Amino acid sequence: MPKTRTQNTTPEAEKQDPKRADAIRDLERLTEEAVLNAPAAKGTLTPEDLKPKKRGRRKKDDGEEGEDKEDKKKGPTRAQLAVSIALEEGASVFLDPDGKTCIDTPPSRKTGRRTFRVRAARPWLSALLYEREGLALTPSQAQEAEAILEALAYNTGEPREVYTRLAHHEGRIYLDLGDETWDAVQVTAEGWKIVSSHPVRFVRPSSLRPLPRPIDGKGTGWGDFRRIMHNPKEEDFILLVAWLVGTLSKGPYTILALASEQGTGKTTQGKLLRRLVDPNKAELRPAPSNEKDLMIQAENSLICGFDNLSSVPQWLSDALCRLSTGAGFSSRELYTDAGEVILSARRPVILTSIGTVTNREDLAERSVPVRLPFIPEEARRAEEEVFREAEAVTPQILGALLDAVSVGLRRLETVQKSNLPRMADFCRWVMACEPALPWEEGRFLEVYRDALEQSVIQGIENNPLAKAIVDLLEGEPGRRWTGGLDPLLRRLKQVAGIVGEASPVGWPRSNKGLGGSLDRVMPLLRSAHGIELHRHKHPDLRSVEVTLTLPARK
Repeated sequence: MPKTRTQNTTPEAEKQDPKRADAIRDLERLTEEAVLNAPAAKGTLTPEDLKPKKRGRRKKDDGEEGEDKEDKKKGPTRAQLAVSIALEEGASVFLDPDGKTCIDTPPSRKTGRRTFRVRAARPWLSALLYEREGLALTPSQAQEAEAILEALAYNTGEPREVYTRLAHHEGRIYLDLGDETWDAVQVTAEGWKIVSSHPVRFVRPSSLRPLPRPIDGKGTGWGDFRRIMHNPKEEDFILLVAWLVGTLSKGPYTILALASEQGTGKTTQGKLLRRLVDPNKAELRPAPSNEKDLMIQAENSLICGFDNLSSVPQWLSDALCRLSTGAGFSSRELYTDAGEVILSARRPVILTSIGTVTNREDLAERSVPVRLPFIPEEARRAEEEVFREAEAVTPQILGALLDAVSVGLRRLETVQKSNLPRMADFCRWVMACEPALPWEEGRFLEVYRDALEQSVIQGIENNPLAKAIVDLLEGEPGRRWTGGLDPLLRRLKQVAGIVGEASPVGWPRSNKGLGGSLDRVMPLLRSAHGIELHRHKHPDLRSVEVTLTLPARK
């Protein structure tokens, strides 16, 4: 058939750019065929409906022949058909408490019920459509299917909670094994077992990896754990076990700070710790660049791990503190002016570094500081070999951990609730689990208090303002100083040896800055030295004075 000129070309344009004119004609032809062959919104779709229709010849009203147009009767789109098949198979859609659409798939011969975020359900929907009709969803069709599911979810009633890896539900704990069976470990006050059917809904991010199936770890589990961690000294071993037990609690969670010299295997040990309860495609990652990245990682895993930190900036320190006790982050929704996206999570954290990076007061009080032993050169092994050895004993270690958690569920309400350190919930949980842990009851709290005290002392040494306040008071008559913020700032600079405008990182640059810095360092100073701060109004001036007092030496 000879080529004919289209609406979008003119004789002049064809002469100037014939290739462009041919391309426009080809695009219009393909578009026309796509429109003519597209299935309609109603009716029943069969594979025959998706095949290109044969065009017949007919006589036009004026006697000329032309191409016959497509029958106007059309069936559902592939997206509509895929959703229809899914619902027929027993799938259901719902919203989680954050308003995100999820889909429950029906049990199959190989797995129990599975739960997906709607976007993660694309492969399942496409596979279902292919199995029934021999068709697959293109990206645009999958997006249309998502939109249909989201519309259906808004009519499902009450939101349903979903979990990643760990769930606390009606006095029981469920740990997702992450394998193809979709089985989970159920922990109660009487013990633990692997179950195929359970009442909680787990979602699985693409980075989640399966856990080995736990076995009885009585007698060998904790010994194997200490060995693969290169036999740390008793106090550090107790803190490592305590942090690990704490990862299966409701929270708040502590931040494990592995700060040791080079050659101690910090990165490898951090990976091993995470693999025991939350294997991931990337066990340890670089520090996040902003709070949103941190919250996205937290929403998609049970444990957040960050490797080889040289420092922790103020914003990250604050964000990690909020994450350990429960944090929310809001961001503007894309393509909107007023829409808001909320990310919320509460997670255990692993930090590895050479020097101490948990210097800020709040972060130090939420941290479990552990120093790993140096590994002599003759004892070093390839990481793959270490992982292979650890993988062989992980089922026993996980079994011992689950035994301790079961004891914790049984005893938690009987554990003391007063005279506890800052992370009181963490302490109570570990103390409840102590009868099933490899040390005498009461030993954990002693070790934890000592570790916090050492952490506070280290924090003061690394904080130039806190150190200057201690030095100032030790040189004052009566170990007491009273005055305004401006003279206090000048006096502290003299004590710290600061000349001119140059000052250490974090040093306050104004009276207002000094007031806020005092609030941040006082927990450290009060805990380590008993220093007290009192603010009072000057009798003759409108300014505020402060009184710093250091108790007399005993």
